[in-house]
Amino acid sequence: PPPGSLRQAIIDASAAGGGDIVFSNVSGAIGVATRPLPTITNNINIYGPGANVLSLRGRSDGYASTLNFGAGAVCVISGLTLSNGYAYYDSTDTYFGSGGAVLNVGGTLFLHDCVFANNLAFNIVYGNACGGGIATFGGALTCSNCMFSANYALAGALSQSSKNGGMAFGGAIYMKGGILNLVNCTFSTNSVCGGRSGQVGGGYYGEGGDGFGGAVYCCDSVATIWSCAFSSNSAAGGDRGAKF
Repeated sequence: PPPGSLRQAIIDASAAGGGDIVFSNVSGAIGVATRPLPTITNNINIYGPGANVLSLRGRSDGYASTLNFGAGAVCVISGLTLSNGYAYYDSTDTYFGSGGAVLNVGGTLFLHDCVFANNLAFNIVYGNACGGGIATFGGALTCSNCMFSANYALAGALSQSSKNGGMAFGGAIYMKGGILNLVNCTFSTNSVCGGRSGQVGGGYYGEGGDGFGGAVYCCDSVATIWSCAFSSNSAAGGDRGAKF
């Protein structure tokens, strides 16, 4: 990676056992290259100059979340916009199709003064999609003074196991098996849509997949939501009977 790049900064901080990554005298947009950024598994904090100053843009070809965190991570992210993240599933990996901008598997994240906009979690073939903006499996997520706008979770069509469309959960945030705290956040025009069913062997028609939590979906977790605003978020099920 080139010196001074975000990728190299994450590698260096990980090798040192943790540290702070601070963007100074940087504005505009930073694009994530064709390879996913390294998964963060220790205490690395990322500080931006302001969400209206600097944007971290996801990969144009999708495939993986923009930022990935694993067990052991205790991280603060502040002062950034995360946009155009695109995580899709087309293999057997458990978490693909989850967390367009951020995927957290067992870490502890504190997000402050961030914007999540136009991120997508998409199950391209079949099955479920989780967390257009953020998907968290275990661990903890705290968001304060953050804005979530136009993030989407879109499920795939025609699950091979059930002949039903996949389900979609959490247009902005998906949380399973952890602790979720939301303080002074706004959620607008986020949405989920279940996958459509299809005509399969012998003319059998399956069911369209369900959509849950246009803004936030939380299960098997403890959630606290304080002084947040929700507007124009939507959840829709998939159509039934589309022919393949």
